[in-house]
Amino acid sequence: MTNDPAGSRGDGGASTPFRIPYPRAVAAAAVVAAVFFLYGENLLLALVGHDTYPIILSARIENAADAIGTFTEELMDGRYTQGRFYRPVLNLSFAADHALYDLRAWGFHLTDLLILSGCAILLGALGGGGSGRRFGAAGIAAALFFVVHPVHLNILPVAARRGDTLSLLFLAGALLAGRRRGRAGPWVAGALALLSVGAKEVGILAPVLLFLDRVLEPKEGGRNRWARGAITAAPAAGAILLFLAARSAALGGLGGHASLTPLSFLGHSWLIFPEFQRSTFYPIPFLSSLLAGHTARGAATILLLLLTAVLFRRSPRRNTAVLAWCWMILGWLVHGLSLAVSPWYALHTVAPFALLTGLCIEEAWEAFRRGGPAARVAGALAAATVLLLFVVNLKSAPPFEFHPEWRDASRRTRLFLGDLDRRLAETPDGGTITMTDLPHLSRYRKGSPIFLVAALTDYTVQAYAELVHPDRKVRVSFPRPDVPPAAPDEVLVLVSPRR
Repeated sequence: MTNDPAGSRGDGGASTPFRIPYPRAVAAAAVVAAVFFLYGENLLLALVGHDTYPIILSARIENAADAIGTFTEELMDGRYTQGRFYRPVLNLSFAADHALYDLRAWGFHLTDLLILSGCAILLGALGGGGSGRRFGAAGIAAALFFVVHPVHLNILPVAARRGDTLSLLFLAGALLAGRRRGRAGPWVAGALALLSVGAKEVGILAPVLLFLDRVLEPKEGGRNRWARGAITAAPAAGAILLFLAARSAALGGLGGHASLTPLSFLGHSWLIFPEFQRSTFYPIPFLSSLLAGHTARGAATILLLLLTAVLFRRSPRRNTAVLAWCWMILGWLVHGLSLAVSPWYALHTVAPFALLTGLCIEEAWEAFRRGGPAARVAGALAAATVLLLFVVNLKSAPPFEFHPEWRDASRRTRLFLGDLDRRLAETPDGGTITMTDLPHLSRYRKGSPIFLVAALTDYTVQAYAELVHPDRKVRVSFPRPDVPPAAPDEVLVLVSPRR
């Protein structure tokens, strides 16, 4: 028996080492290769997204004041109009990209592909399923299912949406660290939890998931189980409190959406539940028309829950399956705080669902080998569902289905900004430039998994002008009756979307 220096989870021999030695390294390399094969075309896209240039502008570090500001200033220096947020780890990632690549878009997209690869590898490690030297069937299935899910088509093209995958990367790492035996594990988990919540607020789930993971540990019993759960989660809970204190100091309060109340949180959580179901379990367009009603969607979720309950009834993997369900529910609830719903928010329910699907594949195989009639039926249904979802999701990947949305937005963005550069060079101070072809927003094609394409808006163009033309004073606005005329020392740029 090979010794496992990181300790064993106890889920049927599943282990969670920090290192990924051969052949786990081969599995990890395969996951990275799959990411670049499926989404490598993103390296050719421009920097799109309303918030991308503003984040780059506010996150770049050019002096000591900028470095301090990373930890003391509001996200986007207050340019974001829908709330007040504090995400220093996200800012650091953009500062590093700007230092390495300046404004070369491929560098930012490369970072996003690597972050996605890291998330998939860590989810595979959470799935376990084999000796300390092996990735295991559950881990490989979980990683690949996560990679092919169409939720990434809404995230990867927009660098500003990196906060979700970056937060998930550190959250999955925290869960792995929490399973490590010895004193170091909880403290490493706490540090990773701090990085997770610093990337995006959803990282606040870290101490809850760490507690649940240890409480569900099959080798712990009675009071010791609850005590070990509290000990494991305590550093992460302290890290979250530290983050909230820093956030309050930076924002002059907790920030977020000003209109948030306990009642609005509960109401919004209920309203977004069907959208999270659709984006997680049966992505657009699969089953969207067949399961259009709330009742049908709820029934599908209950059916999946019953199938996994039967499949994992006596399984040593039952505890990780329960953790995955808890993670999915909490991932849905925490987004009730946002008072908005976007398809990329589902990343934090897709991740535990991918973990669950990996476990289902491995458990289905065990059910066929040693289970009773009920377990075999549940195993067959679960395996068929997972494989069908995998094939349908894979079919939506760019190498197998043409998605023109982001390519068109990228082309139009480059043309618009190139035209802006040219016209700024020709316009003296005190002049006004009117541009009517702003690539602003466009809805998805019917049946497309890409929900909304957001390329540029007024504050995006403003940030771009400040980055690329620091020697000119440029003011960008949508055309409105109350817009002041250009001052003698500035250029006014009026932008409006194409009609």
